[in-house]
Amino acid sequence: MISFDFVTGDKENERSPFGKPRIFFTCHPDDFCFTFPGDRTPCFEKICNDIFNEVDFDCAVFYALDREIPFEEGEIENALGSMDIFVIAVSTRLLFSPDSAPQVYQVLKYARESKKYIIPILMEIPTSSLLEKYSDPEFFGNLQYIDPHDTGKNTPYIQLLSASLSEHTVSADKIEIIRSAFTSSVFLSYRKVDRKYAENLMRFIHDDLGSFDVAVWYDEFLPIGENWRSNISRAMDDVKQKSNLFLLLVTPNVLEAVDGKDNFVTREECPEAKEKGMKILPVEILPTDYLMLKSKINYIPPFVRPESDEFNNELKLAAYHDLIKEKTFSADTICNIGLAYYFGINAERNIETGIRLLNISAAGGYKEAMEHLYKIAYICYENGDCSLAEEICIKLNGYFSDAYGEYSDEAIRTQMLLIKIGLAFGDLDKIRATVAVAEKILDRLPSESELGITLYIQVASGYNTLGMTDEAVKNLKLAEARLDEMKIEGEGGSFYRNKIKLTLSDIYFKEGEYEKSLEIRDQLLTEFKKSYRDDYRDVILIRDLIARVYDKIGQSEKALGMHREILKIKRESKYFGPESLSTLLTMADIIVNLEKDGCYEEALSLADEGARIGKSRYPELAPVELLFETKAYGIFLHIVKKDDSYKERMFEHMDKVYALRKKVRKSDTNETLVDDRMLAVVYHQSGNLTRALEVFEKTYEAALRLKDDEGVGELVKTLAKDMLEPYFTRYQEYLKDHNIKMANVYLAKLYEISLSCYGPFHSVTMEWQRRLTEAKSKKKKGKKKK
Repeated sequence: MISFDFVTGDKENERSPFGKPRIFFTCHPDDFCFTFPGDRTPCFEKICNDIFNEVDFDCAVFYALDREIPFEEGEIENALGSMDIFVIAVSTRLLFSPDSAPQVYQVLKYARESKKYIIPILMEIPTSSLLEKYSDPEFFGNLQYIDPHDTGKNTPYIQLLSASLSEHTVSADKIEIIRSAFTSSVFLSYRKVDRKYAENLMRFIHDDLGSFDVAVWYDEFLPIGENWRSNISRAMDDVKQKSNLFLLLVTPNVLEAVDGKDNFVTREECPEAKEKGMKILPVEILPTDYLMLKSKINYIPPFVRPESDEFNNELKLAAYHDLIKEKTFSADTICNIGLAYYFGINAERNIETGIRLLNISAAGGYKEAMEHLYKIAYICYENGDCSLAEEICIKLNGYFSDAYGEYSDEAIRTQMLLIKIGLAFGDLDKIRATVAVAEKILDRLPSESELGITLYIQVASGYNTLGMTDEAVKNLKLAEARLDEMKIEGEGGSFYRNKIKLTLSDIYFKEGEYEKSLEIRDQLLTEFKKSYRDDYRDVILIRDLIARVYDKIGQSEKALGMHREILKIKRESKYFGPESLSTLLTMADIIVNLEKDGCYEEALSLADEGARIGKSRYPELAPVELLFETKAYGIFLHIVKKDDSYKERMFEHMDKVYALRKKVRKSDTNETLVDDRMLAVVYHQSGNLTRALEVFEKTYEAALRLKDDEGVGELVKTLAKDMLEPYFTRYQEYLKDHNIKMANVYLAKLYEISLSCYGPFHSVTMEWQRRLTEAKSKKKKGKKKK
């Protein structure tokens, strides 16, 4: 079991996170104490300092003490169920070696599935390669990240962090308001290992029995050794005033001893409930020995089952349910109870119930409920749950329209989120619909509204996706015209103009109008260089985009020059350095350009350097070394066509490529076997028959195991045809050396392969069968003579 600890930033009360928002921090195990580029403070300490000191946010930051091991099945829900926000430090190490950080990806998956808010914080200045890996759906997808290194005027890191924390956690004061919204409460005592049963029981009370307004106080997750006596006592006193009911969740775990003593539930909680005069009701979830429990707690009454009438009646009596049924709840009360379910405060975390209650409150005109729904919709959108975000926004648009007007800022803000969601779906019909909605809003929007600029840019993006270039360009020009009319200057004006230009350059690039795209990107580079340092993210990205245009228009020398410029900046930058992964990826780009231009020696030099750095600096990231060994092998493949003396060096790199591929792969697929097949073909064509046969045979065996997979069946036949010639060559060599035994071995292989390749009645197969039969006959005659 993984153990945890926490910090609160309050040295005098470090052991009291009660009532504070809870943040869970995680990162690659090797990054916990790794310093940010340009900052000597270790990662965890820096982020905590930023939260407590710079943002001045009163919360508790939890973290795992055992970061190298994955959570066991069911453990993560028990451990992290009470967390409000998940902060993940993102590094190249994390993105390029996911297998060495299984716990992080378990946390990421759990946070997404449970709709918790995630704040990814980049440890390094983002490059196009890093962002491409980051945005892979298997990693972080479209989750918005925060870049601490971005000192640009438009993205203040601390302000973004402050806004993210304050908007997605619940303050201690608000927690008390939410708790007070419940008309009654009961105390639920359970063992930590039974948390899922506790949540199921709470769900049963609220959903099946209809007691949604009954709070359930339960012992939230805490690190081992935390003393909660005072808080438990206070909670019991509160419950005693409202219902006086103490529910004991019973499973065999409640009988378990800890360190030779009774567990906390039987040793502390039950006796205190008895002392306070509370009614103890043991609810049996799993069959448990009643007499054994009674020997520990002699005052324990008989067990009841959750579905029994007795349990239902006791709950109703404790909650005065008959009276509550006649009550009507105000919109603000329903809103707060909805938040209780959404955040898991004195109730199980039930997002569906929370959203349902917030919708009821919002439909009643309660504006705070509307704002909470908007935040939830935005979180769903950022977490990739566009369907739920869309469902919420459609209803929310009606609430805002009724409360503020159809074209109010609130209603338009919701419509703009709907447009983002529509574009994210990638569904052309949805994009057409969202573009139509945006244009309808633009028709009614006051000309002085700044929202119009963003809407025009969004419409342009939609038309670009639909392939309607003229409409896309037209809307970007409209956005620029509105910007001019409104005379927005300074940082805001620069932000919009750069966004318009960048979108326009993408449209031109997509349409093959590379000169126009290049012109805009050159302008952006000039502008960015006035305000930002050379190693700033956007400056490097624009340089990379310019290099891509040069590649497209055949100006490889200029593309190479731009890549060299990027490499020089990265090598000299304190944020990158000569051995960072980002620097290595730029080296790989340069190698591609050098190879195109026939500059083989320089390309080989860079490939050797990259492989050396990858092996020594990133031994756990085999793909880095593999990348450069593959580049070197490809370059030698060009060289040996003109000069055979390079064959041995090429074979050395090929051997490394083959070994590294096996190390990197989780399993064989059609694609990986195709790569291996090509390697074997090159070995054969280059004269290394022994190595060719070794790779061919291993690849063929793997393909046979996967022959039912899509595409692999054809690969088996292709490999069989490839192997006939090297097998025949080896067969002839053994015949020439009069090694009949080994010649017959390869004769059998030739028959087996031709059978797989051509079938039993093909002339080739029948010829090898004839020779094999003849060889076996000679062998028998030889034995008889002896």
